[in-house]
Amino acid sequence: MDQPEVKLHRDLILKYIKVGLLYTMTLHHKDGSYDQAYPHEHSYGATAFLLPDMIAVYKAIKSVCSNVEKSHIEDGFRKSADFLCRRSEQHEFIANHLAGAVLALQQAHVLFDEKRYDQKANEILGSILDRQSEEGWFPEYGGADPGYQTLCMYYLAQIYRIDQTKLLKNALEKSLQFLQFFIHPDGTYGGEY
Repeated sequence: MDQPEVKLHRDLILKYIKVGLLYTMTLHHKDGSYDQAYPHEHSYGATAFLLPDMIAVYKAIKSVCSNVEKSHIEDGFRKSADFLCRRSEQHEFIANHLAGAVLALQQAHVLFDEKRYDQKANEILGSILDRQSEEGWFPEYGGADPGYQTLCMYYLAQIYRIDQTKLLKNALEKSLQFLQFFIHPDGTYGGEY
């Protein structure tokens, strides 16, 4: 493939990604939240899971966005981060949702240099780490769940890449020790116990 074709494909891909991100901005509510399972849900977990990935995508395509598009996207991100600061998980203590919110708020802090996002992220992270069991699991609806534990660990590992604290490292190691018991001899993982 010659260079002009490569540039054309790259430009088209960036355009499609930008259009997808702009479309996603139309899906959130005025308070910055997104729905997960039903209309008008204002889901804490869905908002927490979407925001870090959207911020990562935005950083990759920001150079192809107009000033109006940048303003629109960043306004949506601020609304979502503000929602995560104002609200909390309504269903139960769900560590994987909360870990997603910590990552989202940390990334919003980096993007906007807003101290309150970092403060709320640290507050939520503290509550997750405080509730880790002696066995190493993080609470999901009041108990251990090896599947959700891996998702929680994914977010905590991403957080650790940003902020390498000994406390978080120890929590991740303890979590791995717990999860090792759910890897079966045939290489499969998890299930009903």
